[in-house]
Amino acid sequence: MSPPLYTFPNGVVMMKKSGFTLVELLVVIAIIGMLVGLLLPAVQAAREAARRMQCSNNLKQIGLALMNYEAVNKILPAGRMGYDGTAYSNDSSHKSEDRFASTPFVVCLPQLEQMALYTSLNEGKVYPCGRGTETPDGTVTGWDTDPYTEAAKTVVSAFCCPSSIVEPTCESMNCLTGKKKYTMAKSDYALCGGSMGAKIWPSKQMEVKNNNNGVFFYSTQLEVSEIMDGLSNTLFAGELRDGGNDYSRTSYLVGLFFRTIRSTDNPINTPPKSGYTQNFSSPSYAYNGAFGSEHVAGCNFLYGDAHVAFLSEGINYDIYQYLATRNGSEVIDEIP
Repeated sequence: MSPPLYTFPNGVVMMKKSGFTLVELLVVIAIIGMLVGLLLPAVQAAREAARRMQCSNNLKQIGLALMNYEAVNKILPAGRMGYDGTAYSNDSSHKSEDRFASTPFVVCLPQLEQMALYTSLNEGKVYPCGRGTETPDGTVTGWDTDPYTEAAKTVVSAFCCPSSIVEPTCESMNCLTGKKKYTMAKSDYALCGGSMGAKIWPSKQMEVKNNNNGVFFYSTQLEVSEIMDGLSNTLFAGELRDGGNDYSRTSYLVGLFFRTIRSTDNPINTPPKSGYTQNFSSPSYAYNGAFGSEHVAGCNFLYGDAHVAFLSEGINYDIYQYLATRNGSEVIDEIP
């Protein structure tokens, strides 16, 4: 085709130039910018929905692992499989071999197809033993080995929420000897010990740690028959979002109240250092033991029958407490 021509009134014929004017170009750029502005939130929302679904699947895997553990052992694991050896908990008299700190996450590793990691962690026995001066064989070198410390760093994807902003590993003095800092893999999930936590901690530490009204607490393993409220009505685990703070280092390895064992006495997504808190460690850090997440306006929770539900941070406070107990006989009209 021949190029387009333009005839002037005086009869002069010239080739017509094609292209955009500056105004047209600016209009097109503005329209594109508007479209991008409209699309980006939708894309981000879709990505977050996918991350929330993956997080839900992680908790589902954990729930099925707990059910399989119970099917094999006829009992559920304790929130911390051993004692912590502290005098104020009345368990300092227990032998060091009874003070291992393993969580249900650790003892369920075989059910999550992590048998090699389970074996590397001394067949599921994670220490410290009390204040860090005692070990199963009386010496640090007996179990503080390179393979053991390497295993402690192993990140398990099932324990990591894809929306989390916390690094996959953290440093803590509570992993092995209690004095030396160790690098260990994090957890974005915590077990539910019950409704009792920081609010009553100063006067009832023993009850909170060793005899809470939920399912997972120190050294006591429960049978399913002891969960009188029913598995589908009882919280087993939920998300956390403060595990990367300097004095809230939460690893799936170590069972510690306010970290891998939490309560519902603070509402969902209570900001770190807010609400009911308990101060200990040096320097002091205000632990609140709240559940929460980086998802919008709530977080995922695992129930005893392995179903997962997203609970809003605006959930009725009383209902939230009821869901945390194992045998409160509360009547809840609608279970999430």
